[in-house]
Amino acid sequence: MKDLHEENEHIVYRKSVALDSYKEGFISIGKLAEILGFDSVSVRLYLKEKGISLNTQEKEEILQDVVKA
Repeated sequence: MKDLHEENEHIVYRKSVALDSYKEGFISIGKLAEILGFDSVSVRLYLKEKGISLNTQEKEEILQDVVKA
């Protein structure tokens, strides 16, 4: 059985990977909020505090996503 220290390290690592994945555009802000255990407003505030901009899609990217769906 994992000890508490190993479990905490795993959680910190997972959150770090999730944040990096968000910054790279691999996961959505909703998925990031889920992984971090935040609601949608709190995750936006968290990103602002960390100086990380919100990922937004241009109109053309949204239209491409709709066509692909």
